[in-house]
Amino acid sequence: MVARSAYNREFAQHSPYGYCDTDLYTDGIPYPRGNTQCQHYYSLQDPAEDHVWCGRSFWANPPFINSIIQRMLMKMLEDFWLDPNNTSYTVCLRKSPSAAWWPLTYHFQEIATIPAGTPGFFSRPRAGTYSPQDLTDAGEEGGADRVFIQGAPFDTIILFKDATTVPRIDPHQYLHACLGHYSHQYIAHLFSQGLQFAVPRRHLSMKTLRTILSGCGCAHCNTWNAKRPGPFNVFDRANRRPPPALPANHRPVKWEQSKPFQHIFADIWGPCKPPGYDESVFISAFKCPVTKKAFGYASPSKGGQHFHLQTVLDDIQSHGFTPETITFHTDCATEYTSEEMKTLLRQYRMRHETGPPYMHEFQAQIEVLWRDMQKIMNSTMRTYDAPLYTWPLAALHAINTVLNVMPNKHIGMDTPHLRYTGRHFDYTELRPFWSECNVWQDPAQRSKAGAKADTSAKLQPKSKPYRYVGNLTPGNYLCLDTVKGKLKALSRPTFVTDPALMAKTLANTHNTLVDPASTAIFTKKLYPIRRPTALSSPDILELACSTHESETFAYVKVQCAKLRHPVWVKLIHYLQLAKSHYATLISFLKHRHKHGAPNVFYPCFAMCSAKPADRQKYHPAVIVSVDHKPQVQHRYQVYFDSADSHSTQYADTDAVIISPDQKAMLLALRDADSDPADFPSDAFMDEPDPATYRQARLSPNWRQWHKAIQSEIDGILQPDRADPVTAFPQAPPSSPVSLSLSSRS
Repeated sequence: MVARSAYNREFAQHSPYGYCDTDLYTDGIPYPRGNTQCQHYYSLQDPAEDHVWCGRSFWANPPFINSIIQRMLMKMLEDFWLDPNNTSYTVCLRKSPSAAWWPLTYHFQEIATIPAGTPGFFSRPRAGTYSPQDLTDAGEEGGADRVFIQGAPFDTIILFKDATTVPRIDPHQYLHACLGHYSHQYIAHLFSQGLQFAVPRRHLSMKTLRTILSGCGCAHCNTWNAKRPGPFNVFDRANRRPPPALPANHRPVKWEQSKPFQHIFADIWGPCKPPGYDESVFISAFKCPVTKKAFGYASPSKGGQHFHLQTVLDDIQSHGFTPETITFHTDCATEYTSEEMKTLLRQYRMRHETGPPYMHEFQAQIEVLWRDMQKIMNSTMRTYDAPLYTWPLAALHAINTVLNVMPNKHIGMDTPHLRYTGRHFDYTELRPFWSECNVWQDPAQRSKAGAKADTSAKLQPKSKPYRYVGNLTPGNYLCLDTVKGKLKALSRPTFVTDPALMAKTLANTHNTLVDPASTAIFTKKLYPIRRPTALSSPDILELACSTHESETFAYVKVQCAKLRHPVWVKLIHYLQLAKSHYATLISFLKHRHKHGAPNVFYPCFAMCSAKPADRQKYHPAVIVSVDHKPQVQHRYQVYFDSADSHSTQYADTDAVIISPDQKAMLLALRDADSDPADFPSDAFMDEPDPATYRQARLSPNWRQWHKAIQSEIDGILQPDRADPVTAFPQAPPSSPVSLSLSSRS
């Protein structure tokens, strides 16, 4: 008979109502009527696993079997998110930090520890005990004909979880994430050499690490190492034929007999979409088969490989490696057979060997690098839910940092960094990719930022957030400024560990049911505008304006079926035809104000100035709402895209709208009672005013005006007579803001 908890009332106070509603694991004996601790229970005939554990408070004292405990904890973490506000769990488990299910307990709060041999906690049926006359009756708390035993031979913990519980981080899984999701054999080898890590050694146990990573382990490693199910993995070993032997001149070379950097392998991986933060779509890698040292570079094109090779050769010579002859192994791609590459190879007296295309056997050294890079890149990006545009940084972090500092079994479990520099890497500087960190800002920078924002320096933040993306040199962290999109080498950042996010993503708890924490929004233009399909009418991709000799010109970037590439076109008749459109806007505003609805959502594209005093800086804007405040002044909330910050935002500002007659003027609604125009917008009055820009785009009002504006612009632009602009009187913004008038773009 499995031991069953007496369930002290002390631990029941953690539940919302002072008691638990349901007992998940019983021995088939129902509770007495006088027991008010648990009104519901499950038995062997009605297993708890067949039900959903949410919406109530649950008490669980499962059998101390690892498979049952692991299955129970995973089901709790799944069902909890179905109704987190009304669900709570109280669990009694054996304290076993080396168990495979132990990392799942970091989602709970440890509220008590019961030492071994503590009486008055566990109960058993009287018939199954020794000397029952010396034991105390369990009474209502334990059930009929049950007695309290003299404790358990092991320590017991009480865990609790509700909506306010903050998950913790298992130090072993955190170290696993820091070291690029390597297996426990490689981490144990580094641990045996007495090296220090980001996690103090006193918090680590290699036995626990081996059990955790070989048990439920890391969800991302399990996903990457999963094999295709079905008969595809099954083969007949008895009738399996050995692979054909390679020719004599293409047999594998024993690289251990060569000198370091006597052979260098190179290849290009890509293209990969979406483009990275710097529009990179290719990864170039160079690898030495003797030391296993690798160099990685990201680029938007395949060209410029001779520059990367020059950098690699300079770095090799700076570390004292001067081989007499160097053999450069590549495929026969044009990037490696260009005249620039041939000139560089002759300069260093390098021998160039090219293999046949699409034959990976001749590039096995670099193909192994791509395999390991993809595993590390995918696992590290999912640890902190890094955005997709960071994949080039994750790939370079895998090649230049993780693969170079982790042991390699082909070189006697040494690290390429040790073979290359002669010393161990400082593993205390390794952090999980995309970890959040803060950097102190000196008073001079804060004063400069305060002067730019027209505020005091004391109101400026003392630190600036960054994201860790790799290690540049010893003592320097490579971090990304998510606001400006710039990489920076930082010497002393303060890392912020997010326990909730780390615990959710590291444990194997079906992360699809867990809402990940929102990451920083990268405001730079990341993805190029998708070109529309062949259409009869042009699509507006971007809008810009320019002023020359007191005359305003409107420019649009169009793409149509008869134009191979998008071109800038000057709208000659736009200002004249926009007068009626502008008059319709004024009439619409007056009509809404007259009927007591001053807030309007009108998808009219106009040029707005963020500051009334700055009449030289206009931005393409979409008028979303106009708030009429006569006691102060006319204020307007304009949804606009700023060309300076490349961000889309709401702004409460005194918007200056450029009228078709090229004069800056404010919208005036003081004469709303005298409405000369009969604007047919009564149908819109029944529609509720949307509260956000997205709701406005879904409203019938928006859809009708969207169609009207599109037809108006289609009449202005003629694809057959599109006159591309080659020179602007004053060039439009360097990155014109995209104002899409079509769902396709």
